Amino acid sequence: MPRVSTYSAVQFCGATSVGLGEQRESSYWRVSNLKIVNGAQTTGSIAKVYAKNAKAVANAYVQLKVISLENAPVDIAHRITTATNTQNRVEAKDFLALEPLQDGLAEGFRKVGVQYCFRRGERVLDVQNGLEVHEHAMTLAISGESMANVVMAKRNAGSLTDRDGHYPKLFAQEIDVKTAWYSVKRWRAAASAVESFGNALHGRDAQIAVHGNRFMEHILLRQDASPTVENIQTLHDKLKIVLDELFSDSYLAVVFKNAKKCEILRTRVEPPKSGTEPQVSC
Repeated sequence: MPRVSTYSAVQFCGATSVGLGEQRESSYWRVSNLKIVNGAQTTGSIAKVYAKNAKAVANAYVQLKVISLENAPVDIAHRITTATNTQNRVEAKDFLALEPLQDGLAEGFRKVGVQYCFRRGERVLDVQNGLEVHEHAMTLAISGESMANVVMAKRNAGSLTDRDGHYPKLFAQEIDVKTAWYSVKRWRAAASAVESFGNALHGRDAQIAVHGNRFMEHILLRQDASPTVENIQTLHDKLKIVLDELFSDSYLAVVFKNAKKCEILRTRVEPPKSGTEPQVSC
């Protein structure tokens, strides 16, 4: 079992895993906390074949490279993942496979009968009983109080699952999986309804629904309103009036990616609350 001493020692390709190893005899090892950091396509293919013919998998042979993390730098798993995935485009969310938090969420969802996918190659088998990490992140961003999160969901959705991006802000607090699953289903319904509503419109009306979809979903979830055509139409009408009044000369795509302007829109389309209305800052 290779031990890591320098970064150059892990610049290779192939099926790779990391773990804590202890040599028991000359040719036997005890490995704990094993995690696959390269080989998602291989393991995914095995899973597909196993689902069709389990006996065929029993006769298969897969070469596995195991690297001991004993006395290794704390960030070595991240570095190994980067080094061994150079043959494929590595997305930011791929590194979530190494996140203990995501492992914990997957286990929590499993206990309530919900599949949670956060690794490359994983697919939700039944959308009625499963979700992907990007849906969870999107729901956290859309359903919260922070307009910065809502705007980020529109401006750069990939950042929501990027450990070096917006991800830490969304997953900083303890998450109850039952509440999270309920929220995801509500967001899905709102997103689908807003999209369908926008598809039936034309011109500027359609552009409001397209560019303002995340904002509209946010308002619907905050108001705990069912995403009916009537409720969406009412929200759209209010939004159109305020946009024409305050931002008639602005590109809609820019307006809905500006947190300050969206804050102003929110105060105008939601029922009034205590406090003063923010000043327009174009």
